[in-house]
Amino acid sequence: MSLIACIAGCRSGSLPADWPDSLEGLRFRWSADTGVDLTSGPAVPLRAYLESHRIGDMTRNTDLVYPGFQRAVPAVGKPRDDDSSDLPYELWDIQPATDLVLSDAKRYFGNEYFHVLSIESIEDGTYRAYVCDGRYNIFRDGEEAGTYVSAFSTSEGVTQGLTGPDLVGIKLWRIEYTDRKTADGASSITQSIYPQRGSSPAPRSDLFAGWHITGANSDGLWGPKDFPDSTPGGWGRGTEYQNLYLQCLDKMPHDTAQRQAIYASKLDAAPAPEPAVPGWPANIA
Repeated sequence: MSLIACIAGCRSGSLPADWPDSLEGLRFRWSADTGVDLTSGPAVPLRAYLESHRIGDMTRNTDLVYPGFQRAVPAVGKPRDDDSSDLPYELWDIQPATDLVLSDAKRYFGNEYFHVLSIESIEDGTYRAYVCDGRYNIFRDGEEAGTYVSAFSTSEGVTQGLTGPDLVGIKLWRIEYTDRKTADGASSITQSIYPQRGSSPAPRSDLFAGWHITGANSDGLWGPKDFPDSTPGGWGRGTEYQNLYLQCLDKMPHDTAQRQAIYASKLDAAPAPEPAVPGWPANIA
């Protein structure tokens, strides 16, 4: 095993019964800018949404997402690879990519890193979050038996003067979501009052509470297809997107040289992931 495999760390504790077998060797690790509490409030449904989305992406199976996801996320009926849709861009990728014809679902290993740049209240009960998604340290089975390679080792992205595998290995999400209230102003479902951290890689209970995801995109597009900057808060693939994306590169736990080495790695043993951070409570609370 190469030195890069050691970056992934040690295998963590027991798995929940419904954690996908193909992701047994994968864990999510979160960090955030100052002022963001990852274990309570609006960060909890944000974590549950993005982890569920990535589980669906990698397993091609939305039955394996976290409890409450199906209620909290609209089923827009648009295949992810259908560019003829008239839906606004924030609905194109709101569901996992179960329809994409890429390859059969594989086994994945290592860690995926999320860093919350900001969670902003844009109106009462409605939030906008920008989240960096570092996927570069995810490994998969190689073409040769007994080998393991970066899931993004051959990927190359180009946008706004930025090039290289980081454009696929590191994404920038914009997510908007709301806590819909009942007539008396109370949340429709009570969210757990306990801090959402622990030894489990996945939650045991529904932590979306009354939250509903209203828009999500990781490619710098938002709003109507023909006018992606025409909605309030629209960002497009312009200067704002580029500046936030460059912040994401600096927020990752590995620098540019380390990431390039990971992309080029070919291991002879599956890398053991570092434990989930902050993780989820091991009991249902």
